[in-house]
Amino acid sequence: MFDFHTHILPGIDDGSKNINITKEMIQAEIDQGVNGIVLTPHFYAQQDDPVRFIERRQRAYNKVIEELYNDLTLDKKFSDQTNPKFKLGAEVYFFSGMAKSKNLSDLCIEGTEVLLLEMPFRQWTKDVYREVKEIIERQSLTIILAHIERFRKYQKDISIWNEIMQLPVIPQINTECFQSWMSRRFVFKFINDGHSIILGTDAHNNTDRPVNMSQGREALKKKFGEVILNDIDMLSDKLWRNDES
Repeated sequence: MFDFHTHILPGIDDGSKNINITKEMIQAEIDQGVNGIVLTPHFYAQQDDPVRFIERRQRAYNKVIEELYNDLTLDKKFSDQTNPKFKLGAEVYFFSGMAKSKNLSDLCIEGTEVLLLEMPFRQWTKDVYREVKEIIERQSLTIILAHIERFRKYQKDISIWNEIMQLPVIPQINTECFQSWMSRRFVFKFINDGHSIILGTDAHNNTDRPVNMSQGREALKKKFGEVILNDIDMLSDKLWRNDES
């Protein structure tokens, strides 16, 4: 089971504030059956430099690894460094010209050509569509669209939304969305319309934005049965392994 969207690394964005919160969040992932965690702090091109971002991310990650395997209070699974598995990534906010960026592949999920892209919180335009299409074609990247359920309400004209959804993109759904009747209804319809999805908790802390993978999966299972979870896990495993077949 995989969590493709998290803000678990401490002190690097608006997610975990310190290593203790980070350890609690990772323990929650283990308790809920997650054994593959993608660490995706925010990256904003207008505010940050990719090289500096990657250096900060690596320092935060090194601290986490050091703490985890020296902490005897954590789940015994941490004694085996193969479980849980982590991959570094980034939640990259959309910016004009990103398809031509020489650093974009450096922000992909570790060991893959998969990019977690946060779309603009506004009406999407032809320029947005062309940028996403060029990222796929020019850079040969696979795009995961972060928390896709958050953007539909901005699309008064859904023509561009439909065009983007016809591209070979992977919609990611936040498991927290099943707590809201409106967003839950959107996701159920989205799946019924034939869209394949993957899941992420987008967890930032242990209070108002906690790890809630088990709740999200249970809501999907109740609506669609076990088959939907099998489909999600198969697609997630393929992305994790960077399997292009």
